[in-house]
Amino acid sequence: GPCGADRHPDFRIGMVLPWVDGGVDGTRHTPAWFPHLAATAAHSSLLVDWVILHEGSLALPPAARPPNVFLFDVQPGGIARLFAARLSGALGLATDEARALEQRMLLMFGKWPRLVAEYKPAYGHIFSRWLGNYTHWGYTDFDTIVGQLPRFIERSELTEHHIVTYSFGDTEAVYLRGQWTVHRNTPGVNRLWRQCSHLSDGLLHELSLKVAHLRKMEAAGKANY
Repeated sequence: GPCGADRHPDFRIGMVLPWVDGGVDGTRHTPAWFPHLAATAAHSSLLVDWVILHEGSLALPPAARPPNVFLFDVQPGGIARLFAARLSGALGLATDEARALEQRMLLMFGKWPRLVAEYKPAYGHIFSRWLGNYTHWGYTDFDTIVGQLPRFIERSELTEHHIVTYSFGDTEAVYLRGQWTVHRNTPGVNRLWRQCSHLSDGLLHELSLKVAHLRKMEAAGKANY
């Protein structure tokens, strides 16, 4: 069962999960594995919350929602608009550049929802409105089923390191795992994404290349790209 205490006295981790549904039929879909994620999340209520932002309906009966799973409906297109507003504000983009960024993100998130994952390093800034009460924030995936996290997350991971990621035995590959990475919630850590050119100075150019590729694939009649 879940760990005994109600809440850890020193730490709280907010795992951020934006859900963008790019369903081609115009309807909103709940990922089939979502109930399993919610069920397993309950076993970590001592230490971890799941902060889930979604666009429109995300079906999960209240009885099946543990107290450490929070759902925030930002309405269709809301995640792209939030990303664009937060990134353009941090980068000091001019009004026309900010508008172009929003339009490109609306297009790309609608056509290719997985692109959301590319911005994971900036989640601490993008979702700061929801993370103010957490000592740490992180990202994971909807199809990641976790066990009782308080039993194997070590205190030293939260006190001695700025960022902790779990690998699958390939530690020689130095990169952060999308399935589970935790950041200390500090201004310095939350600004690190700005050192990635494709997320900062090259953001608009990078998105322009992606839009051009999308248009090229669609013109060629390709649905998967």
